[in-house]
Amino acid sequence: MLPYRINKMKNSVIGGEYYHSPFVLLKPKMLDLREYLKSKYPNKYYYFTGGGYSSITTIIEDVGFENGTEILLPSYLCASMLLPFKNKCVKYGFYKVGIDLEIDLDDLSHRIGRNTKAVLFINYFGFPPKQDVLDLLKKLKEDGVVLIEDGVQSFFSNIDPVGDYFFNSFRKYFPIDGSVIISNKPIRGAGRRVLNSKYLLLKSFGQILRMLTIRLPLLDFSRVFLKLFKSADDAYYKHSNVRFSGLNKYLLSKYCLSCITKKRRENYIQMLTKYHKAALFKKLGSEVVPFGFPICVKNRDTFRTKLMEKNIFCPIHWVLPNEIDKEEFSESWELSKTILTFPLSENVSGNDLDYLEKNMEGLYGDLS
Repeated sequence: MLPYRINKMKNSVIGGEYYHSPFVLLKPKMLDLREYLKSKYPNKYYYFTGGGYSSITTIIEDVGFENGTEILLPSYLCASMLLPFKNKCVKYGFYKVGIDLEIDLDDLSHRIGRNTKAVLFINYFGFPPKQDVLDLLKKLKEDGVVLIEDGVQSFFSNIDPVGDYFFNSFRKYFPIDGSVIISNKPIRGAGRRVLNSKYLLLKSFGQILRMLTIRLPLLDFSRVFLKLFKSADDAYYKHSNVRFSGLNKYLLSKYCLSCITKKRRENYIQMLTKYHKAALFKKLGSEVVPFGFPICVKNRDTFRTKLMEKNIFCPIHWVLPNEIDKEEFSESWELSKTILTFPLSENVSGNDLDYLEKNMEGLYGDLS
């Protein structure tokens, strides 16, 4: 069975690729992105790119890795995170991240050497690192190590960036492509960008077909939009310096951030009351806008397939790249084999969560 193919015999569809409401263009403007950034990140520089991949590439170019210098990356990350470093021939190594997604302080400290130019860290699922981790990161920064903060999953949390660079990816929250880099200083050459038209066209067409498949009972374009999304994903990585399209900026302005953040928190709290035992993060701080509701589950792949059959589409964050040694970073691999993320977007209603609970009843014994 193809992943994320919709079962037309079921009514509810939870998760999967985001798509726009047909009436999005009729909505009033609710978000001024520039004003939002100025308010949230005063005294910072910000730059728009076409996506997270372009933002990482821009940061790499600005850091300027000389021969022999390297960057340390967390042992828990998406395989696509490595692509811009490979394309720019940047040497990288890994540091340990535990099964609770906390940085191993001793391990990171031990790996810092004279050739360590930068450290990248991730605010997993919208949650900030613990204070002792932040203290170490700030100390590294004072010692001249460049900090790159991956805020893809935490961009809407009320977290003060500690990185020299902080970036996001809007497509992780919306049916919109684009990214923002928040920087402590001006970035060289940040304006030289192209429009990835092929990717945008394939992605938009796929989103429209998915919307039609979900909303119109007699239509099923599942196979077509899945192929379009695959082709779009391939095209996404063809260009590394892509600009944020005017259309996507316009569509982003139609979204109410306060509504989105409120709904995500409400959904997380409701999920936490029902599945506290399996939850990876068992408390929701007041500053956190959660990206998703991650759980650890035995027989994860079988469990996920059963949910997909009921139109409940839960992604895996993440399947680790093979370059991460399975013995040295065993805790990261253990988590990668059991983790599953329930979607929490504003499109997930109370009825959807009731539907989820009803269909989880027979599977709950699989939760660890």
